[in-house]
This record gives sequence, C-alpha cells and structure tokens, in this order.
Amino acid sequence: MPAVYAVEFTKGFRIGYRKPELWPPASTVLRSLASVAAMVGDKPLLDSILRGDVAASAMLPLARCGNYVKPLVPVRLGAVAGALRRAGGRGRKVEYYFTLSAAAELARAFDSAAGLRGRQLVETIAASLAGSVEDVYAGEDVAVVCGKQEAGSLKGAVVVKPQPASEHRNAIDRMTGSAVPFVVTYARAGRMLLLLDSPPDLEESLKRTLKLLGELGIGGLRSRGLGRFSSELVALAPDDAQALSRVRPFSRAPSGRYVVVLGELPIFSNAVEWDSSFFDASVVAGFAGPPYAQTTFGPLVVAVLGAVVKVRSGATPRADRLDVGSELAPSTFVFNPLVVAGE
Repeated sequence: MPAVYAVEFTKGFRIGYRKPELWPPASTVLRSLASVAAMVGDKPLLDSILRGDVAASAMLPLARCGNYVKPLVPVRLGAVAGALRRAGGRGRKVEYYFTLSAAAELARAFDSAAGLRGRQLVETIAASLAGSVEDVYAGEDVAVVCGKQEAGSLKGAVVVKPQPASEHRNAIDRMTGSAVPFVVTYARAGRMLLLLDSPPDLEESLKRTLKLLGELGIGGLRSRGLGRFSSELVALAPDDAQALSRVRPFSRAPSGRYVVVLGELPIFSNAVEWDSSFFDASVVAGFAGPPYAQTTFGPLVVAVLGAVVKVRSGATPRADRLDVGSELAPSTFVFNPLVVAGE
C-alpha cells in the first residue's frame, strides 16, 4: 500500500518548459528522486527507481476535513463532467475533483460501460455514478465527487489547490546599468499530497531522499525561492485508508480493465488501448543536464493526471523509461505512475 506524504511548499514551484504545471508531475518526482539518490550515492534506491520498482503519484490537491486531509484527483472528462454538472445543478465553470473512493467508482463505471460509444457511454457512466457517489460543493468553483459514505465528512471541507501566479522582476544590464523588466510565472502552492510506493526495505531511504529533495527544491527557479518544501508522513481518514488499497503502480494494473491514472503515461505505451481511453494530452520538452552540458529533449506526448485508460487485455504493464541528456550528463524519465483500479 502506498505511503502518503504531506508536502508543504515554502512559496510554490515552476515546472514546465513554456507554461507552468499546476501539479508537479509524477515523472518529475521520480526523476528528481533519482537525481538526489545518485548525488548522495544511494545506489539501491537509484537502481530501484530506474527499474520501475518505485511508483509515484503527481503531487495532488487536497480537501481539509477536520483533523484529516483527503487526496483529490482532478479528472478532466468533458462529457462526463457535463453530465455530473447537469445532475447536480452546477454551473459550467465548476471544476470537479474526485476522492480516491470516487475515482475507484469511476473506473468501475467505465468497466461497466465497456464497448459503448458516444451519448450511450456518457449516460451509462453517469447513471452508474449516480448510485455510488455524491458531489459536494466546496467553494464557488469547486465540487468534490466522493463516495456516499464520505459525503458527511466533506460538508464544509476546504479544497487546497495550487494557483497560477506571476511576479515582475528586474534584471540589470551590466553593460548599460539599466533595468530590464521581466515576468516570472509559477504555481503558488501550500500543502499538497504525494503518494509513493516502494519496496519495504527502501521506505526509510526514500523518506530521507524526499526530505533532501525538499531542501534542494524541485523544478526551476530554485534560486528565487521556488520548489522548496518540507514533507512528513500522514495518516488518512479510515474511508481513504480503505480506498488506498485500490491504488497500485501501473505495472500492477489489472489487465483488460479501466484505471484512473494519478500521473503521466507516454502515448507510446503499448500496454494501453488508447482508442478506448479518455485523457488530456500534454507535450513534455525542455532542457536536460547541467549548464555546461545542456541538451534539449522532446517533444514527448503524455496523457496527464486524471486520465481514465484501459489496460490492454493480455498485456503486461511496465514502467516506461526514456533516457535524455548526453553521455556526459545522462538524465532519465521513468513513467511509473500510481493508478486507481475499480476492482
């Protein structure tokens, strides 16, 4: 069962080549942990990450419910979200976030509608969800879809999520001494939740490495105070602890079933029936390596956090690894996200 870490950012983070990401991607988390493990000489942890023995979620938004926090999954399914809005009488601007229990019900609903298309698919999924979940209004523009047993605890909950932010800065032209204004864009964030799954003998090592990563920072513009965070293990509410048993690495996803992905999957993955899956895509591109040996990489198309994908029948899912950078300064992406299964 994955461990759950509360991650508290000092200011926020900047991840993304052109437009800042609102959720630090699972692939970025694994890549950063591998870099720190290599830096401190923790070869067992480094090898485990590169082999795909360690899986991660993206850093997730959360709902504060009394003494507990609940991880939330931003699911972006236009037609299904539209059906939920109509059923709940919500406005078009309302964003939907699913609890882990509701994400499992969503995967089960897609399993029950397998083979259907178009409007019939949407109506079947919406009808299936209507019997197992509720949506709770948690702000002007946010609704939380949860299991019926969770609805009471979510009344009055506060959803904590990153927000886009920008700052105006000045650089000094050293030739003329004049100021050159520019804008820094980033995601302003406080507390988020991170799920990590690792072999039992590496849990303490992973905990230390995550703490060191927080001191060094994740993403770009770390010299400007971005990317730094503190982390601690947290206990979830009893209903979330039960739902956590359905969260597993993609490499252990059930064959022939739908799963809700808590990270990113590259479109080149052969373990997914992409024509039967539902997802938003993003392009990953940028620079790898230190300043003296930087190389560009990409573009790489990935399905992002909140995708609902069908694992190909008979396929053996595995972690996908992509080496970028150069021989002098190698860098590796490992795509091994955690997923929520309906069974």
